[in-house]
Amino acid sequence: MTEPAAVALHALRQAGIDIGDQVLISGAGPIGLMLAKWAYAWGASRVLLSDIDPAKLAFARSLGFSDTVNALEEDAAEQVLRITGRGADVAVEGAGAGASLEVCLKAVRSFGRVVLMGNPASEMRLSQQGYWEILRKQLTLKGTWNSGYASLPKNEWKLVVEAMAAGRIELLPLVTHRVPLDGLNDALEMMRDRSAFHNKVMFCHSEEEQDESRRIGSA
Repeated sequence: MTEPAAVALHALRQAGIDIGDQVLISGAGPIGLMLAKWAYAWGASRVLLSDIDPAKLAFARSLGFSDTVNALEEDAAEQVLRITGRGADVAVEGAGAGASLEVCLKAVRSFGRVVLMGNPASEMRLSQQGYWEILRKQLTLKGTWNSGYASLPKNEWKLVVEAMAAGRIELLPLVTHRVPLDGLNDALEMMRDRSAFHNKVMFCHSEEEQDESRRIGSA
């Protein structure tokens, strides 16, 4: 869990998030949910999650993220503007899709910040309207890649471990499957084929470790 949580941490550091910010995260996968947790830990007043998968959004709500938007069924940017009043202060594009980027550009407020984190699997296109959003709202766009583990300026892996140990960020509830060694092949096939909903799949060496991880996660 440390590596993806460090990636999420690194992305939010690029955004320059401030206390009281309203944050939109487009993409409610594992790192998107970690971004949401970090944003609240950082002092965000509201975190909104947008996705096209209702199962992901339902899982996000089960974790306490009540502001979710199904971008396949409704105008996500309009919904964000309605909920926030003036638009998000920060938007993080986490899906690597042109439509997701457009949502971020339209939903963020004037002089807002947009962080590009999603890794596209194919070409991404930007409409003229999306480009105008950048110009006319004078947005700041920033890319993010991976995470930092050097001592300077910050060892983000160490920051994650310290935050988890202190209880400032809780990540075990993001684990949907705990599997022993003899169940790994089935789990990998499930992930490959997307035959069942999953968020994070964790290998646990023994039944005792599985029970312990559940106990900690529900504490």
